[in-house]
Amino acid sequence: MNRKQYEKFTKDQLLDELMKFGNMNDQFAALNKKFDNFSESHNKLIVELATVKKENNDLKNRLIKVEKNLLKTSQYHRREILEVNEIPLSIPDNQLESTICQALSLSGVPVSPVDIQSIHRTKKLENVIIKFSDRKKRNDILSKRKVFMDMKKDLLDLKLNSDFYINESLCIENSELFYFTRVLKKKNKIHSTWFANNTVNIKGKQSSPTFKIFHKSELETILKLDDLDNFISNL
Repeated sequence: MNRKQYEKFTKDQLLDELMKFGNMNDQFAALNKKFDNFSESHNKLIVELATVKKENNDLKNRLIKVEKNLLKTSQYHRREILEVNEIPLSIPDNQLESTICQALSLSGVPVSPVDIQSIHRTKKLENVIIKFSDRKKRNDILSKRKVFMDMKKDLLDLKLNSDFYINESLCIENSELFYFTRVLKKKNKIHSTWFANNTVNIKGKQSSPTFKIFHKSELETILKLDDLDNFISNL
């Protein structure tokens, strides 16, 4: 509204217009107050969100630490155990121990029933778990496992498969980790992976240092991934 229009107003009309402006000022003041309250609430939420994120990260790190300790403890309890693969089902259970002892002795490390604390087939029946009475004996045999590649005839004489081989026995947590690293190797995301001395090992490139892996979060850090499970499922 321009000046000429205001000049035609009566006194009462001018007072009404002034009242309107006054009300508008009150409304602006109320809006400013609401905005200030909103800004204050928003800032509080930002602080609370940062606090929650920190607490979540702390909890996540504590959980990772617990899971690492669980893996190490689980694998530690398997330090006297070896897993022998491809044992025919034709070998009866009452002959399993004696046959395994003869086969393992082919490595040049004598093995007798007294060296074995327990022996049984796994859910995958062709595989056999052997728990040794002496960890040194177990490690001596493991160090000779490549010898069996040249013992095919001797293995066949014992009615065993020529692709008989032995491995360290992995706990569930290490089995999952080793599965992840083998998939990454197969998809050329890392150079190599192997399991030795109760630990999953990887090399990102041929010239890279060896990394010991105790949790999938370490793979996520090395490979700069947000979610390893999702990454693996999409490969």
